[in-house]
Amino acid sequence: MSQFKETLQQWKSWDSIAIIQNHQLIKEHLWDLFQRGLTIEVCFLRSAFCNYTADIFQSGSALHSEETFHNLVTLDKIAVYAHLTVWVTDDSKYQHLLTQRGQVAQSLVNLLQEVRSFALSSPRAAKSAHSDQRLDIPMEPQYRSRHVKALLKLSRASGLHPESLALKGIEMEMHPVDNGGYGDVYQGMLHGRKIAVKVLKVYQSSDLVKLLKVVFEY
Repeated sequence: MSQFKETLQQWKSWDSIAIIQNHQLIKEHLWDLFQRGLTIEVCFLRSAFCNYTADIFQSGSALHSEETFHNLVTLDKIAVYAHLTVWVTDDSKYQHLLTQRGQVAQSLVNLLQEVRSFALSSPRAAKSAHSDQRLDIPMEPQYRSRHVKALLKLSRASGLHPESLALKGIEMEMHPVDNGGYGDVYQGMLHGRKIAVKVLKVYQSSDLVKLLKVVFEY
């Protein structure tokens, strides 16, 4: 209990960038507590930037249902998305966002990609998406271009790309089976299934932003 209270105080001390950056960490921490069946007093995290509701646990022996937990997480996602939209549409906040580097920039790039991924999903896919995969919140059309612009500019300035675009767990053959003007095609294996992997040709003079734009078209 005392350790959890210390964690709450740490969250309260974060500025707006830190809150956005660590939203996934907060959710995972609370979910871990929920799964371990801890019971703590109802409490609320409040900051000038965002309200993080931590009334996931109920005093006494009974816990709230898992459905209640996920409903609270959904409210948290809505708040994160709303404030992220403020950051990409407010000029001063937008410029500050573009100055971020390192792990902070990586977290923001990942988050901007998560929001964009949902905007391009079909309603059926969005309904079935797991809450840990992305922010399951639809993007308002008038803000879409600002999110994409922020993602591209921050990627270029920081030299980072969304980690979700990196393929993991693939075994590829050493030599390509075919090639083209933009990339080579390799045969690979993923989870025991044969796949074809097209690898873009990237040179030192390649423009990261142009490459990301190509990816975002699909």
